[in-house]
Amino acid sequence: MISVLIPIYNVNVHPLVSELEAQLANCGSAYEIILADDASSDLSLRYHNSLLAQQENVRYIQHETNIGRSATRNELADTAQYPYLLYMDCDARIKRENYIANYQAIIEKNENTGKPFAVSGGLSYKVIIPKRGQRLRYKYGLCREVRPAAVRNRHPFHNFTPFNPNPRSKVAVLTNR
Repeated sequence: MISVLIPIYNVNVHPLVSELEAQLANCGSAYEIILADDASSDLSLRYHNSLLAQQENVRYIQHETNIGRSATRNELADTAQYPYLLYMDCDARIKRENYIANYQAIIEKNENTGKPFAVSGGLSYKVIIPKRGQRLRYKYGLCREVRPAAVRNRHPFHNFTPFNPNPRSKVAVLTNR
């Protein structure tokens, strides 16, 4: 029973939602995908993404004014119906066929312990150097965010990220409430 929570801003999330749905359906557990568009300026993307709500396990929230990343994430958590929350960024791409299965295994391992838990995955970047003027964020990401699981696990709270592309580290924000 997992709620996948995706804040959106000016990104087509159809490929991400399609991959998530395929993997979630294969796990055989109840799930939902909740999308919250935080007042995207591209109206055609808004409309295109809103069509995903026609799918059985997808809900779509549209903000008319931008409330910010944190408020949107909080709203998504408040809206979720299942106890396990998986946050993803709208521009994420899933690299592994067992992405959701890995989270399912973590849930099964921890759900009967009676202890709360959180999992924070790692990041990777495409090896495409951005245009001049857009390199600072890319360089920061490579230096500070792209770290192997062994490094992240030594100091799990130093490397926390609310984005979960790789659940192999010990500590996604996959949380049980």
